[in-house]
Amino acid sequence: RPDPHRDLQGACQLNLMMKTMRLPLTLAVLVAPACAWAASGIVLQKSVFVERLHQDGAGRAKRVVEPAHQVTSGDKVIILMTWRNAGTAPKHGFHVTNAVPAHVTFQAPDDRAAQLSVDNGRHWGALDTLQVQDRETGLRRARPEDVTHIRWAVNRTVPAGASGTMSFRGIVR
Repeated sequence: RPDPHRDLQGACQLNLMMKTMRLPLTLAVLVAPACAWAASGIVLQKSVFVERLHQDGAGRAKRVVEPAHQVTSGDKVIILMTWRNAGTAPKHGFHVTNAVPAHVTFQAPDDRAAQLSVDNGRHWGALDTLQVQDRETGLRRARPEDVTHIRWAVNRTVPAGASGTMSFRGIVR
């Protein structure tokens, strides 16, 4: 009898391979999907967009958000996590957790209820409540560039097949 959880994991891995073949290496690292929850029926997919200023026909600056096919240092990116309950039963009370890519400096979550970590997910909280050990100054308040992970709580019942999105912004280092 086929294991639907293994099939979901395989689909995530295939999706990662397809994206990796089409994108430059630095971008492939940014879009690696988080597929760890396939066994629970929650499937995650990561998409990356770049925000740039373009001039319109009249020479006015216009903000454009487009899929990130290639990024360079200084680009502003939006990392979008899409989750879907791929199971057959409703789910309640789960977290969507995402590591901030090493080549990205965290800027801000699009949802202020998101929790942040500056120690690879060991402790969570708002940025102004977190501290890091600095070699030169000792303990100091955490800054955006210290953020290693972001997580969002889904504290509602999610029917089978339902989905949602969360996002955060960063700057490519």
